Amino acid sequence: MDDFSLYPDKMDDDLKKFVGSHEERLLQAALSSSRLKTDLINIVIKSCNALKPVLFTHADVVLELMNQCDKEFDKDQEGSELTALKISFEKVFSMDILKMLSASGVGDVDDEMKPAVLAIMNYLHNIEYHQNAIYSVKRKGGDTASVTAVMAQHLFSQLIPGNTYCINNRSRNLPNVCPCQQLNCGKEIKAGCTALGSGETWHGYVDILINDTIAVSVMKDGEGTSDEENPGPSAQKQLCRRNSCVSQYKEDPHERQSRDCLLKMNVIDQLIAETITNAFSQMNLTKSLTGWPIPTIGCTVDQVVVFMYDPNNDVLLQSMEPISCWQTEKILDLTTTIFIWMMLNFPIFMCKNLADDYEFDVSNFHKLAETKLKRYQKIVSGGNKNLDFENDTYADVVMPKIHYIAKHVQKREKN
Repeated sequence: MDDFSLYPDKMDDDLKKFVGSHEERLLQAALSSSRLKTDLINIVIKSCNALKPVLFTHADVVLELMNQCDKEFDKDQEGSELTALKISFEKVFSMDILKMLSASGVGDVDDEMKPAVLAIMNYLHNIEYHQNAIYSVKRKGGDTASVTAVMAQHLFSQLIPGNTYCINNRSRNLPNVCPCQQLNCGKEIKAGCTALGSGETWHGYVDILINDTIAVSVMKDGEGTSDEENPGPSAQKQLCRRNSCVSQYKEDPHERQSRDCLLKMNVIDQLIAETITNAFSQMNLTKSLTGWPIPTIGCTVDQVVVFMYDPNNDVLLQSMEPISCWQTEKILDLTTTIFIWMMLNFPIFMCKNLADDYEFDVSNFHKLAETKLKRYQKIVSGGNKNLDFENDTYADVVMPKIHYIAKHVQKREKN
């Protein structure tokens, strides 16, 4: 793989090949599309089990919106009790950069943007090859490990400079080479430690780390236990599901299944826990990321959902709906591909310090984490093979301390 930082002239030459090209026109069209402009919702957490250091898959998060779902709601009535804040795409992303690319193309971009722009040009040049690879696991219904390998190799990693990714090496049945069966593929699957968090915080191994920065969780359609079968500890979640005021619209049954998979309560809990934990990890490791809402992606082979967290300002955002990866049965949706590309390269395309300019609701995580907040402010990112998630906090941490801090109960004085 070429290191373009060592050969800037080569990168310039490679970019020039795309000036006036079909790939450049595809990028310009996608950037100009209104479908790209996905609103984000400002999430407030009512309660969570952040004080209990559990695996991401055991995280429990109750959102304020869930608590409100039993209130009367009339979309035509002003002053409805059910309220939420959203922020438009145009306020989250640098529109000057997007308008420049849309109007002028790739011929005159800033040096810091060139590697990311070249990555998307190369992807669009080979998009038929990559979409056929992804479609192969969509059509065959491969297991989660196969879907993860193909999505990492043929989508996420291809949209960043350097194509760096790491899949959780603890994944069951993870193939050694890409299972897409495309001619001239057979690429080695890059696996390693994807640990996030610590034994004192939410923790676990995410499915994919992209560029050691962005966490991705891959779900297979129908994976996991339904909320009806496993209502979990938060009854309010069931209330929200039964009385949901979200409008239903006609969609492909397979896409509906994929959408429901990403919106399962246990999946949302997991994604929020991963988003918050990874954002703290990245900011602690790279101070220059302070002030950015750092994305985490949840996906199936059909759809993606994005969460973002700014640990410095305690602001949590979520894409309004899962976004379809496919324009047709076999053709990838270019606007979704561009949206993912922008998320993966967020320091270039996303605005920093949004909380300085807009009146967000804080997520309440800082408050709810209480004494654990300082633990989150010290954790670092994945790849650390020394992280120990095996200790039981109550047995190994709490009980030993009780022997030193416990005092005898005092007899109540009677009048």
